[in-house]
Amino acid sequence: MSRSATRSVLSRKQLSERVTLASRITILTSFAVGVTLAVASVAVYLTLRVELRDTLDESLVERAAATAQTPLVRSALAGNIPAEYVTASDVRLAVIFPDGQARGEAELVEALGAAELAVATGEESRSLRSAVIEDDRYRLAAVAEPSGSAIVLAQSMEPTYQSLERLAVVAWGVGLAGVLLAGLTGWAVATNGLRPVRRLTQAAERIARTEDLTPIPVTGSDELAR
Repeated sequence: MSRSATRSVLSRKQLSERVTLASRITILTSFAVGVTLAVASVAVYLTLRVELRDTLDESLVERAAATAQTPLVRSALAGNIPAEYVTASDVRLAVIFPDGQARGEAELVEALGAAELAVATGEESRSLRSAVIEDDRYRLAAVAEPSGSAIVLAQSMEPTYQSLERLAVVAWGVGLAGVLLAGLTGWAVATNGLRPVRRLTQAAERIARTEDLTPIPVTGSDELAR
């Protein structure tokens, strides 16, 4: 074994000898709680993210289907009237025809693609996908329209992602607080639980040093007392 490897082994051994049993219990408790909280936080975050997106998708498809049945919206889009005059302000609206032509908000029209065209041509009954419009993340829902085209609604995902980001910050804060609390709890338990062991160690060291075999005072009825 090389000198560097020997020094490394000796350093780890010395470090292990310096770490008390109470410290080991505290570290182990903090680590176990930290891992548990991390796994739970990730699971909650991913579950909530999926649930929020599914809820948004369902709502968006329902609104797109209702819009497709509204003659005013269809005629307005066919006449190239700005979509903001005929639909809610929290979504963007466009219509795409089987030949690939589209009308509606210019930014949304530019974002349309093969998924929406497949709905317009009748290959698919609906489509759902994500897209970036003007540097914002959107969900696009396209549904078939009775006249042989597809109505496309786009809703920003930014409020949802902002809520998820706030949730992630809260989860990290709760996790950190949990680790600190677990560390304090582990330290308190280890300190109180190992007090008889420390007394026994001190008595054994006293006997080894003085050869005084005076019986050690015993209190309690636990394993150490017996």
